[in-house]
Amino acid sequence: MRNTTTARNMQIIVGLEGTQHNVAYKLGEPRGQSKISEYTRADKDTDSPDPPMIRRYEQTAGLPEGWFDRNNEWLLKISKEEFELVEAILSLDHDTQKRLLAFAQADTEAKES
Repeated sequence: MRNTTTARNMQIIVGLEGTQHNVAYKLGEPRGQSKISEYTRADKDTDSPDPPMIRRYEQTAGLPEGWFDRNNEWLLKISKEEFELVEAILSLDHDTQKRLLAFAQADTEAKES
């Protein structure tokens, strides 16, 4: 079964890079634009991008490892305030981020109880 999350994320990357050719060039993908086109489709007849190639793109683009493995569509839909909140959180050190996450999770659980 085709990984639709990876395909959707590849579609986002193509949108950000402008063209499938630009993505292929950045990846050093020898099979070029046509292979990137296949990667953006979520049909079961298409191969998923190989993990080493995906990790190489994440590294080249400065994305965190595992970026292609999670749903990133929300990034296209957040408000200005939500974006500013994400930027503020990213500027914090790792320990502070972990404490903030624990606080948010505890608050959510308390509201659900």
